[in-house]
Amino acid sequence: MQDAAINPSPPPIASSILERLLGATGDPEEVVKAGRSIAERILKPLRASLEDAASEPVPVEIEAVTVERTTELLVGAGPHDALTVGSSKASPDALSIRLEAKAIAVLVNALFGAEAEVGAGGIDRDLSPVEIEVANLVCRLLAVAYNGFNGPAQRLKLPLPSVASGDGLKEFAVRDGPGLRIDFAIGAEAERGLVSLFMPQRIVLQRGEEEAADPAVAEAQSAEWAARFNEEVMRARVTLQATLSVGRMTLGQVASFRRGQVIELSRTAPTETRLSARNKQLFVCEFGRLDENYTVRIRTPVAEGQDIIDGLVSP
Repeated sequence: MQDAAINPSPPPIASSILERLLGATGDPEEVVKAGRSIAERILKPLRASLEDAASEPVPVEIEAVTVERTTELLVGAGPHDALTVGSSKASPDALSIRLEAKAIAVLVNALFGAEAEVGAGGIDRDLSPVEIEVANLVCRLLAVAYNGFNGPAQRLKLPLPSVASGDGLKEFAVRDGPGLRIDFAIGAEAERGLVSLFMPQRIVLQRGEEEAADPAVAEAQSAEWAARFNEEVMRARVTLQATLSVGRMTLGQVASFRRGQVIELSRTAPTETRLSARNKQLFVCEFGRLDENYTVRIRTPVAEGQDIIDGLVSP
């Protein structure tokens, strides 16, 4: 009796069932190669954004690109790490982000101008509101960098959900499946923390198929979409606001305000103001007068992320 031939690959039906249970998978080497390309595209704008926010370079390097299950986002998280999941039209978990507590400490030091000899230390407690806001800021910068080279269907929906940490991790849910992990090392060699990105392999494979189909067409479509989007944005109307600080008063004084009351400005009152639109600070300006009209003279642009930092440290 002749032996039956052994077929190493599962039949189509079995393959379909496995894909439904485990998710779409690709060749590990190809997935890692695609992941390194994604990491390199994110790295440059992320460095530039962090430098703008901190007013000095922040060391950021690609630490590793590996194939892992998407559940490692949660399984490997420390109790004081910060996690969020970004969705897109293509997937509800298109890009997940985890910041180690050490990375958050390094970023807080960098953004608030700590001296170089002052170590970031660790965080062995629940994150403070300032640390949560810094984590959210970095996640937003990562999402913007990611959106910069993806088509409309792959772009993350902004704003991202606020990060979860501490007790919030107990309610955090992650869908299991084959994934890609990208680790960025933040900080100098002596003190470094990891910022990790997790993507389902199906997203990586989908991006690869779209780019392989016709890169020129994909690039042209992305450029056309961006041009139309920019044109609509440029026609939009916004309300400009210039705010002047009049000094400090007690709550009792404020509570006694009445209609028609005049609040005097001292001779030393600050003339600097921030010009803003839609709650986004745009320029640092100076109040002045031209003939019978009050004026606002633009002095310098507000650095990206500076308005957030100013809000964190304001009394």
